[in-house]
Amino acid sequence: MWLSRLKERRPTIKIAAAYQISHDHLAKVAYRLRKTGLLEAARGRGGGIRLSRSASQIIIGDIIRATEEDMALVECLGQTRTCRIAGVCRFRELFRKALEAYFEVLDAMTLEDAVQFPEALKGALNINRPAIPH
Repeated sequence: MWLSRLKERRPTIKIAAAYQISHDHLAKVAYRLRKTGLLEAARGRGGGIRLSRSASQIIIGDIIRATEEDMALVECLGQTRTCRIAGVCRFRELFRKALEAYFEVLDAMTLEDAVQFPEALKGALNINRPAIPH
C-alpha cells in the first residue's frame, strides 16, 4: 500500500519498519511479487522496491494469488486428494464456489481502490516526511 503512493524505490527494511513486520517475511513476499511482475527491485545505493505499474492497474486478486502458495481451503481442493469421504461429501464443491466468489470480489478492486485515504495511510505509517535521497 505504501508503494502505491510513491514513484521511487523504497528499501524493504524501511517498509518493514513502517508496518512493524518482520523484514525477512517482507523480503519473501517482495520476492514473490517480483517473480510475478508486480514489483521491480534494484540492489545497492538507491535500491529497493517499487510497483512495476500504477496502483490503478494492479488487481488485489493478483497480489493474493502471487503471495499465497496454496489456495486450497480444504484438502480436497489441493493437489493431493486423500480424503476418504471425497466421493460422498459436498464440501469440495461448496468451498470451490466460495473461493471463486472470494476472488471475484478481490479481482474487482485495484490497489489504488484499497488506498482510499492516502494521507491517513501516510500518517499511520509515519511516512509524512519527505524522502531522504540515497
